[in-house]
Amino acid sequence: PFIPPKYYGKPFYQGFKIENSGFCNYPKGYIQTEYLRYLNNANYADNLVGKIIIKLKEQKLFERSLVILTSDHGEAFAEHTVMGHGKTVHNEQIHIPFLLKYPFQKKQRTVHKINSHVNLFRTIASMVSSRELNNLHETTGKLENHSINRMVYSRANGTILNACIIGDRFKYIYDSGKEELYQMDRDPNEKINRSE
Repeated sequence: PFIPPKYYGKPFYQGFKIENSGFCNYPKGYIQTEYLRYLNNANYADNLVGKIIIKLKEQKLFERSLVILTSDHGEAFAEHTVMGHGKTVHNEQIHIPFLLKYPFQKKQRTVHKINSHVNLFRTIASMVSSRELNNLHETTGKLENHSINRMVYSRANGTILNACIIGDRFKYIYDSGKEELYQMDRDPNEKINRSE
């Protein structure tokens, strides 16, 4: 459930609105309430990550630490008539947060290429297999390099095939015999199905 502990204090998010389709099983008011509870829980998790970082700095371990923050899935709030997770491959469920701080990193960098957890494993393995961390200049680009001219495949849970292939510009979804095609550079919220 999206319920931060009572000691955490007052909910931070209250006025945010989610654009959702709403459907017979879930009224829009219920969806909105669940969305705000989800944001409050994410805020609580963010607070916990902050405490870990503060503790690493107090112990003088932060600079030489590899810190990774990611997720296994997102959460849907009826943007595409689905609530929860693991049911579809729309962005609200598979586009996840990913932050990585390398040891002794001096500059912040944003990677805009499409990636997956498979690439994350390669990046970490290449770092920890090195005897020395002095050659981090070479490893910092590995996450982006693994994704050049590649497509990412994702699949939802269940016995019915619900999967997608994502490229730099387009995303193709096959969901139980129904096909969807989105131009992601112009339609990141997947509103215009170009296969119709």
